[in-house]
Amino acid sequence: MRTILDKRSNVAGTGGYALYISFGHLGCQMADPGGFTNFTETSTYLADGTWHHVAMTLNRATGLKREGGSLWIDGVEVLPLDPLVRPGSVSNAGELRIGQAYDNSSLAFDGDIDEVELFNRCLGLDEVNSICLASSAGKCKDIGPPTLPGLGRFGALLLTALLLATGVLAMRKRRIPVGS
Repeated sequence: MRTILDKRSNVAGTGGYALYISFGHLGCQMADPGGFTNFTETSTYLADGTWHHVAMTLNRATGLKREGGSLWIDGVEVLPLDPLVRPGSVSNAGELRIGQAYDNSSLAFDGDIDEVELFNRCLGLDEVNSICLASSAGKCKDIGPPTLPGLGRFGALLLTALLLATGVLAMRKRRIPVGS
């Protein structure tokens, strides 16, 4: 497993969330004081030597699987999520980590991550597609120091222009072997 984004804590009884690549497949974990649940998409292998756009959208207020959340790859919804499978709080005082697990383990992302974005609402299909279609033109804008929106009861989360965890990492100008 290679961590893309992690907002978990090693304090017992706290919740959190993570987005990761496991054996070349996109997955996420949601944890509350009662335990954790992993969601893994298994049909799309991401360690194929190209850049991919991955996204996770969540809205815990709805409780509806389809509207509640999804994992996305290259602008296509690949796995609907039921974010209320862990109904307790996912809030914690841990740091939001990009490319590194909360416990500094060997689960660090082994590759490049580009243009991570967090939103305080759940984005729809058209919005996810628009971000994906920006492709190498990117979305980065010089708007001053970065800030993170409050995620509330997990709020909504979108991560853009990410990838690879195993195999060969394709960069825009060169190829770099990546360990598993």
